[in-house]
Amino acid sequence: MRAPAGDTDPPLHVRPALDGFRALAVLAVAAAHAGSFLVPDVQPWPLQGGFLGVDLFFVLSGFLITGLLLAELDARRRIRLGRFYGRRLMRLVPALVGLLAAHWVYTLIVNYSVSSEWNATLYALTFSSNWQVTLGIDPAVDVPLDLLHLWTLGIEAQFYLVWPLLLWLIHRVSPSGRNLVAWIGGAIAVVVVVRALEFNAWDEPALVYTRFDTRADALLVGALLAVLVARGVRPPAHVERALAWIAGAGLVVALVFAYPAAPSLYWGGFTLVALGGALLIARAFDGRSPLARVLSTRPLRAIGLASYSIYLWHLPLFIWSVRIDSIPLRLIVAFGLTAVASAASYALLERPYMRRRGRVPSRPKVARETA
Repeated sequence: MRAPAGDTDPPLHVRPALDGFRALAVLAVAAAHAGSFLVPDVQPWPLQGGFLGVDLFFVLSGFLITGLLLAELDARRRIRLGRFYGRRLMRLVPALVGLLAAHWVYTLIVNYSVSSEWNATLYALTFSSNWQVTLGIDPAVDVPLDLLHLWTLGIEAQFYLVWPLLLWLIHRVSPSGRNLVAWIGGAIAVVVVVRALEFNAWDEPALVYTRFDTRADALLVGALLAVLVARGVRPPAHVERALAWIAGAGLVVALVFAYPAAPSLYWGGFTLVALGGALLIARAFDGRSPLARVLSTRPLRAIGLASYSIYLWHLPLFIWSVRIDSIPLRLIVAFGLTAVASAASYALLERPYMRRRGRVPSRPKVARETA
């Protein structure tokens, strides 16, 4: 094993390649939804597995959040939970409220179901949208279709709620942190087993797909990577390169052929995708690698910085654009409106918060990592 490059490496939150990684994840999700809603007659859609971009988001989020928590534990021997939760809420809530406010205006104008809108708003603002199906909400009737993608925010928020407490508890039990890798590995194994058992018991992917207890493994894989990086544990360069190539090839195959109800995903496939994403993040974390240089290009970084707003706005605007008969015009309108809305959301609702936290400078040329 070898140590990381050294003290001259930039801190985790200013790694440009991580913005690019986030861009690839959100573009994959948008591509999958484009195939489902904008050009549904094109079969097979070349990126039908783009929904796995969500898992890549989860891995990166677990990696970044755990890195921040570990740094605080090292510096203070404790985690300031109020400060942590406050920052997470300020990161997620403003752009989410902006989307929901616009959606309410649209609902009232076109006279859509107010009760469905209330349902979606309640679940969204309590970050529990991922439990809608499990609790008996019918996506075809009880909530707007174009807000169903907010389930991922529930997964993220529930991880933010639970993980700092667990990490602090593990640190109290084992201050040296020697057992941390084993604890996280065991938790990943539990999620893998629970997901398989629930899928087998219900034989209904929709009841399993969005539950926290069946999707937390991706976040935990990111957390495990953060622990290894913090300890300077990395394989030799040639091994790391080979693993990254294998992971990249595997992810390409998954993005092309996977579909949400595939049994293989529930029998370990989601975890393999997360591990592949972690291997790519590890490679991108080395700023001198070719992958890091590609992911650090300005177009990808710009998309990555606005990826949260892009994710929030793309599905409502895609579904609204379905009313346009011409497919080329439909695609232009859908992606054009998404670009405009997400840019406005990022500039007005996300960027001011990040600037207050010192995450972006007054000029956008060297904008920093946002997690």
